[in-house]
This record gives sequence, structure tokens and C-alpha cells, in this order.
Amino acid sequence: MANATSRLVTVLLNSGTVVHLPPGHAIEPDPVEIENNAKVRKLRDSLVIAVTGQDGAAVDTEAVARPAEDPDDLDGPTSRRRQTSA
Repeated sequence: MANATSRLVTVLLNSGTVVHLPPGHAIEPDPVEIENNAKVRKLRDSLVIAVTGQDGAAVDTEAVARPAEDPDDLDGPTSRRRQTSA
């Protein structure tokens, strides 16, 4: 993870550790620290930080385990609002 700006960037990691990255500096946090981290995702998407792995390749910080689909819910979510008759 590298600061791509000319200002100090503060990042809160998943463990609660706060990292202060001066301009142009980089660190290699444990992947668990940045996976599913909304702050890291926001900073990466706005090009404030660059997130790369140990091999220099871009890292996906959105590795989210998706729940299995409910086979009984074929029509999608149902509205909980009360339907009024005309």
C-alpha cells in the first residue's frame, strides 16, 4: 500500500491499527488488514493510495464471501410495505 499523493494519508486497518503514510511512502500490510476494508477501498478508488501485493500486482480489497442464494426466493426480495387495494 503506497501513498500516491503529496499529503499525509491516514489509514485505519482491520485490526484497529492506524497507519500514517507520508507522501511517496509505502508499506506491505498483511492482506487480512486491508481485505473488506471500506476505508482502503475508498482511498484506492479515489487514487489516494495504490494497493499492490508482494509481487507488485494490484490487490482486490473486496474479497467478500457472498452468502448462498436461497432457492425458495426465486422472485427476489419481497416488499414489506402493505399493499393497499384500490
